[in-house]
Amino acid sequence: MDIIAAMVSERGRRPVNEDAALVMIEHGVFAVSDGMGGLDAGEVASALAVKSVADAADELGRRARALGTGATTTQRLGLEDRLAETAQEANAAILAEAAQRSGRMGATLTTLVVSDHAAYVSHTGDSRAYRIRDGALEQLTEDTSVAAIRLRLGRMSAVEYETSPLRSVLHEALGLVTVIEPEFVAPTLAAGDVVVLCTDGVWGHLTEPELARLAADDDPEAAARALVTAAHAAGSDDNLTAVVVRCVDASAELAIEDHLADVALFRHFSASERRRIAPFLELLELGAGETVCAEGEAGESLFILLAGDCEVSRRGRRLTTLHAPAELGEVALVRGTARSASVRTVSAARVLVLHRDGINSLLQRRPRLGASVMMELCRTLADRLVEMTEQLAAPRTVPRG
Repeated sequence: MDIIAAMVSERGRRPVNEDAALVMIEHGVFAVSDGMGGLDAGEVASALAVKSVADAADELGRRARALGTGATTTQRLGLEDRLAETAQEANAAILAEAAQRSGRMGATLTTLVVSDHAAYVSHTGDSRAYRIRDGALEQLTEDTSVAAIRLRLGRMSAVEYETSPLRSVLHEALGLVTVIEPEFVAPTLAAGDVVVLCTDGVWGHLTEPELARLAADDDPEAAARALVTAAHAAGSDDNLTAVVVRCVDASAELAIEDHLADVALFRHFSASERRRIAPFLELLELGAGETVCAEGEAGESLFILLAGDCEVSRRGRRLTTLHAPAELGEVALVRGTARSASVRTVSAARVLVLHRDGINSLLQRRPRLGASVMMELCRTLADRLVEMTEQLAAPRTVPRG
C-alpha cells in the first residue's frame, strides 16, 4: 500500500505540550499519546509511550507486511499480541519512571500499523483513531474514560455524557495499573481512505462532520494543521495533536471484514463488532477440484461459502451441490464430530473459515463478543432444527393405486 502521512502537535493554551506523536512511514507505524493531566510529568509519560512503539516499529511493520487475506488466525493474533506487548512495555517504562520520581504518571496510547489493504490499531485511553472513507467518518476505537464506559453500558445517557466531568477520568491508561489490556481492531483500507489519530484536545472540540471535512485535504500535513487550528479556534484549552495517514493506493482485494456483512451468522452485528470478529476467521481462495473437508476427518471448523459452487458427496456418491452463500459444519464446530460427507469445489471458490481455536480465542480475548457469536450460532442451529422438525411433521401425500 502506498501512503503519505504527517503529524502536527502543539501545546495550545497549556504551558507545556504533554502530547507526543510518531510517524514512521518506512515501517507503516504511527502513534499518538497524551500524558495525563493532574499527574506527574505528562510529557515524559507520553514520550516513553511513543518510544516503546518506535523501538518495536521494525518488527511491527514486518509482521504486518506478512499478513494478507490468506493469513491464519494465529498470524493475525500474533500481531495483536505484539502490539499488546508494546503497550505493556510502555506501561512498564512509565511505572518505573514514576517509581523513580516517587509519584504517579499516566498516558494514553493509540498505535496504528498499516500494511497491504489493512490497518491494525491498538488502543488504550481516550485518544482516538478514525477512518474516513468517501467523506464518511467512523470512529475505530472506544474511549476508556469512566463516562464512555458508562455510556456503552447504558448507565449514562448521551446527553449526560456530553457534559459529564467523568469524560476526562480514565478507567484504563498506561501507568495506572501493572497490567493493561489494550483494544485491538483491524479495519480494511482502500485507496482514498484517511486514518486520523488524535488526542482529546482535537476530537473533543470538533464535530464528526467537521473532522471528516478537515481531514479530507489531499495533503496530510495541511489536514493535520487544519484539525489542530480548528480545535484551538473552537476553544480547546488542551494540547492538540493530530496524525493524518492517507492511502494513495491499496490492494483491490477484499479483506475478511468486508465479507461479514453478507454472512447470515454475522449480519446482525454492527460494523464495529464485525471488525473485532474478523481477526478470528480465515479466508481461503480455492481453485476448482480442491477439497474443503473430507468425510471421516475430525471436524472442528465452520465453513461459509462466499463465492463459487461445491459438491457434497458421501461414500463416493454425490448428494447435492452447494451454491454461495452457504454454510456447513456448525455442528462440527461445536461438537468436534467426524465429517459425515466430503465437500469439494466445483469451480473457483472463496471460503470463510471459523476454526474452533478461533472461537475459543474470541471467547478468551473478547468474552462478550464471543458469547454473542455463540448465541447467534445456537440460534442458527435451532432454526435448522425447527425447519427439519416441521418437514418431518408435514403430512405426506401417498399416490393412489
